Amino acid sequence: MAQYTFNVEMSCSGCSNAVNKALSRLEGIEKIDISLEKQEVVVDTELPRETVLAAIKKTGKTVKDYMFDNGRLLDGSSHWLQLKKEQPNPIRSWAHAKVEIRVYISSSIQIILTTVSMTADLPLSAAIVIFDVMLFFRIFCSWIYKSLRRS
Repeated sequence: MAQYTFNVEMSCSGCSNAVNKALSRLEGIEKIDISLEKQEVVVDTELPRETVLAAIKKTGKTVKDYMFDNGRLLDGSSHWLQLKKEQPNPIRSWAHAKVEIRVYISSSIQIILTTVSMTADLPLSAAIVIFDVMLFFRIFCSWIYKSLRRS
């Protein structure tokens, strides 16, 4: 008996139920473990790997390329060392990088202004101007943080 582990893209319990139903129809499957959190399907069976894979693909789910058998890639190497890296979306990556740069710059400016206003012996009007600039950067940082969390 062999144990096959597949990385299957599933987003809800309906997806996992569809995979479970498709695999349950196959004769020769002893045990099916489906984890939505890990996006993983573990099957104990006497069927060939390709048969189980075809049944999962019939449900319309995407099965990633780094399948392994008993914790090892099919070529015998450890799966955690050679997982196929997904290609990042360059537009989203660049957008995140720009937002992070803005956060670092505005945070640095806010720290500098806070330090100057606390250590320097400034007249009241200068302190108010610095406070206004700090308030602007604080609002700007919170706006950037919110946009980063949304994407």
